[in-house]
Amino acid sequence: MLTAAGFGISGMAVSIGSQRPNHWTSAAEIAARLVDYLSGCAPRTSLNLNVPDVPLDQIRGLRSASVRSGGSKRLVLSGTAPGPLTINWSERQQPATVTQNDAELVDAGYAVLTRVLAPPTTEPEPFPDDAKFV
Repeated sequence: MLTAAGFGISGMAVSIGSQRPNHWTSAAEIAARLVDYLSGCAPRTSLNLNVPDVPLDQIRGLRSASVRSGGSKRLVLSGTAPGPLTINWSERQQPATVTQNDAELVDAGYAVLTRVLAPPTTEPEPFPDDAKFV
């Protein structure tokens, strides 16, 4: 989606709020309904749609919110080298003060649409000569 924005094309990423999603059609239906909206947006518009993993008729509505800092899950790696490495997903701890963000609204049964900032249209500063660092 952000790569497309770099070429002046709008796009949308769609996620389902589950590690093992069952209700793909709910996300697909909402995404399809948003295509007309996206086509009317300015070029380079990037949207992120998060949908709860429930039947479409159980989704409470569509909301806009910021993306939760760090996401709602975290990857935990444990082990020592040489030896096996264990990879697990775990829930993130909730902060003491909570503002509504995409993860919380999805958990509450809402589909959430967030605008993602596209990369700049100007060329970035060139990287330093790699010979100095390699």
